[in-house]
Amino acid sequence: MVATLCRISDIGVSIISSIHPGASVTVGRSERANLAIPEATYLSSLHFSITHLDHGLILRDLGSRNGTFVNAVQVTEQKLVDGDTISAGGCTFRIDISGGTKPLQDPVSVLFAQHDPLFAVLDAARDKAIHPLIIQGGVPYLSLYHGRAAIGLERVAPYLLYLPPGCNLLPQLIDQGWSKSWGIFLTCRHTMDEVRKQFRRSLMVTLQETQQQVYFRFYDPRVIRIFLPIAEPVQLAEFAGPVISFLIEDEDPGIMLRFFQKDGALAIEKIALAT
Repeated sequence: MVATLCRISDIGVSIISSIHPGASVTVGRSERANLAIPEATYLSSLHFSITHLDHGLILRDLGSRNGTFVNAVQVTEQKLVDGDTISAGGCTFRIDISGGTKPLQDPVSVLFAQHDPLFAVLDAARDKAIHPLIIQGGVPYLSLYHGRAAIGLERVAPYLLYLPPGCNLLPQLIDQGWSKSWGIFLTCRHTMDEVRKQFRRSLMVTLQETQQQVYFRFYDPRVIRIFLPIAEPVQLAEFAGPVISFLIEDEDPGIMLRFFQKDGALAIEKIALAT
């Protein structure tokens, strides 16, 4: 049976890896690890491994500086059972062998649990229901278009919204638009005007080969989840600016992707969602 290693944080459960029979994975801070978590500064470069043998899952500490703990007991080698909790370098993991472990949170709970102010960029052109929701949603919003375009194209424009804790609009957006590429969510401590100014810079981009200017639909989840992992560090910094994290639906509606910058590099977290 395939086992699943999950990372548990205050925003939900992140699916780290599936461990197939006969396979072994290493977890650590270094790129040499199969599962690298570079932002976890207390993890050793290669902290621990899990091997899926015929007689079960075997965890081994790889000489880590801060130790590996299973269910709060420090171990050097340990057979794992379903539901075991692994603590290493300030990170908490859970092993799921039975396939019965349920995700902890729905998308609304995950988004409202963010520590920093939450925004959304919605593409009103994706669905005729989006513009009325924005207008009647009771939250601050700004078109990313300017001047005449903001008026003439108001029903199909991209909009920046601030979503305060507990607002009624977010559950409606998730209920009606999750997995339909309506837009993206993000966290940022800057003002709404500053966030809008940042994203307006990215509405048009110049193609290197032809020098042609084209619209960059970064607010389409299908676009941004391809762009962010391949962006050069300078591109990433220019595009994201003050944004702390992007929270985006995956192709699999049961997964939310969280992209954030750490020491100038992009980190990606997969958050398992309740369905």
